[in-house]
Amino acid sequence: MRLVIRTLNQAILTQQRIHDEALQQAGSAQFAHVRMAFHDVAEAAMLAILHLQNRLLAASRPLSHDRRE
Repeated sequence: MRLVIRTLNQAILTQQRIHDEALQQAGSAQFAHVRMAFHDVAEAAMLAILHLQNRLLAASRPLSHDRRE
């Protein structure tokens, strides 16, 4: 389980770097369509971060067992 948590944390950090780089590139882009493309990349990275954080929370929680089974 530790490997899963470590891998999820690394994936989150990678997506954060992608997000930050995309926003930086968007800020220096001269053409609107290029800026929008970088903003799309940043938004996709943010969605990936949120998804990975949810997976990390789920992986960190102990499994609950249904006593009726």
